[in-house]
Formats: sequence, structure tokens, C-alpha cells
Amino acid sequence: MDKDRIQKLLLNAADSIQDPKVRSRTREMIMEAPSYFWKAPSSQHGRHHPKDEFCEGGLALHTLRVFRIARLIMDSNAGWKQPVKDSVSSACLLHDIRRLGPKDEGDIKFFDQHPDLAAEAVKEKWHIKSDNSIAGCVRSHMGKWGPVLPSTPAQWLVHYADNLASKLDQIMKR
Repeated sequence: MDKDRIQKLLLNAADSIQDPKVRSRTREMIMEAPSYFWKAPSSQHGRHHPKDEFCEGGLALHTLRVFRIARLIMDSNAGWKQPVKDSVSSACLLHDIRRLGPKDEGDIKFFDQHPDLAAEAVKEKWHIKSDNSIAGCVRSHMGKWGPVLPSTPAQWLVHYADNLASKLDQIMKR
């Protein structure tokens, strides 16, 4: 999928966020994403993600899928309050925004640090010193494979949506 098309889809997804401040900052971070974000596959080795994400633009496509899965779950359950839906939506769109580091060229050596790098980028954009609900969701999105376990329903939803999106091929094979 080409950059312009996937970027438009991600920005349209961000437009579903009702809080104008969260929507605006999420859109800004998408527009400011490192150039590799639009080119990189979702997986460096192809084991944990669908085959159609193991190509140029796969990381951005994975990000869109994580957002769509989380929104589908939230929209099908009336228990999610709008501020939480906005935080989860933003976190899904930003969870891998620093997957290969902070620089445009990217480097796989940053993979293990990417939840922290992305959470710190959120904090910088929001001008805050400690994690807000969005940064917390981003920081914990890898669950037991990341720096911190999810501890809130919003954090668990982002983690599960990310995990499910990465296993779509496995589900379809069964």
C-alpha cells in the first residue's frame, strides 16, 4: 500500500477521535512519523504478522488494523466512555510510531525499546512529564514482551488489539 493512501487512512482514523486536542496531536504525530514508518514491514522476520504486512508499508497497515480491531471492540460494547475510546484510538495509532527508533532511517536495534520511545514521544507532544492514559497504553502494548504489563482496561485492549492484528494469518488458517 502506498504512503499517501495509508497515511490518508490513518488520518481518517484519527479524525474519529472526538477530543479536539487528542485528535490534533495524534494527527500531528502521524504526519511527523519517521520516514521508515511508511516503508517498513510490520515484522522484520515475517513470523508474527500477516503476509500482506511483510512488505513496504506493512507497519502502517498493521497500525491501521490495530486501530480498527480496538474500535470494533469498543463500538460493540457500550461500557467504554468517550475519553477512554479517544485515548485507546490514539494509542493504537501511535503504538509503533517509533518501532525502529526516532530517526528517519530506522534501525532494528531499537525494536526492544520502541514502546518506551513511542511513549516518550507522546509525552513530548502532550508536554507532560509522566505517562497519561495514551502514553501508558503505548508503553504497555507489548504485554509480557514489553517494558511494562498492561494494568488498565484501556491498556489491555491496546495490547490485545495489537496481538490479534499480528495473528490474523494464524486465525485464518484454522
